[in-house]
Formats: sequence, C-alpha cells, structure tokens
Amino acid sequence: MPQKTGLLPGFNKQLTPTGVEYQENYLKKNNIDFNTIADVVSNNHLKHSISTGFFLNEFVLNSIIKIDHIEKDRRFKSFFNQFNKDLNKENRASDLSIFFSMMSGSSSTQHTDGESVHIIGLYGHTSYILDNKIILLKPGDRLYIKAGTPHKAVSMSPRIVFSFGIYK
Repeated sequence: MPQKTGLLPGFNKQLTPTGVEYQENYLKKNNIDFNTIADVVSNNHLKHSISTGFFLNEFVLNSIIKIDHIEKDRRFKSFFNQFNKDLNKENRASDLSIFFSMMSGSSSTQHTDGESVHIIGLYGHTSYILDNKIILLKPGDRLYIKAGTPHKAVSMSPRIVFSFGIYK
C-alpha cells in the first residue's frame, strides 16, 4: 500500500534518482476530466497522437494518448502561466501537453526526453519507474524529470497528467 508521501514503501526523497524531484500536492485544485479533454480537442483542433510505442488495433483503449500544446486553450493558459512562474525560473522556451490513458496497466516504453519535464497528476494514479525505483503520482503531485533521464510511466487507473516541458 502506498505511503502518505506518494512514494512506494521503502522509497523516500533521499533515494530519488539523480535528476528527479518529487513534490506532493503541488497543484491544489483542478477539475480536469475526460470530458474536458474531449471538448478541448474538438474545439481547438490540437494535434493529438498515440504515444505508446506498441498497441494493437483491437485494444486501442490500452494506448497512451498525447495532446500537444494544450496551453493554447483558454482553460489551460492560467496553468501554463503559473507553471512558467513557479518552475521556469530561467524563462526558457516551454510548452504544456496532456497525456492520458483509459485503462489500468497502460504504459510507455522506457524512454528519455530531450527536454526537462514536470509531470503533474490531474486524474487517477500513475507509477513512474526511474532507475529501478517507483514513484506513485496522484492528483496534484509533481514529478520533475531532468532531460535525458530514463523513465517509464504505468497507469494504475484511468489517468490524466500534465507534462510541462522546458527546453534548453
């Protein structure tokens, strides 16, 4: 059973892999759900793609879906501005995406990102595997992953997360 900190038993902040930072309850309140996502995509014609490296046509709901540049929607502009203020102290180029999946067990492949990312839980629970350690992200929690750090996301339930990217 997950500990109060959002970290799995036996895992604490001192053991966080290099280039990773975890903060519980960073985002205090949000009302983002799957209806919000459907409305945003249909009204803004934002690019959206299946980001899972492998999926079967018969099981598309097991996929992870990414919506790029969600900050273009008025409902997400204030989140984007707040993240830039709080997390982008050097005022570098940044963007905001949403990743979501409908099924428990949906997972990405282990990968690295060219940009540093702050992952913020919005709905459901996601486990992130970094350096053979597991961090459980809940709604409101923030996970910072430095560019080039190998990681993998696994949905523990239907889930939605922000990915706030900061470029070099």
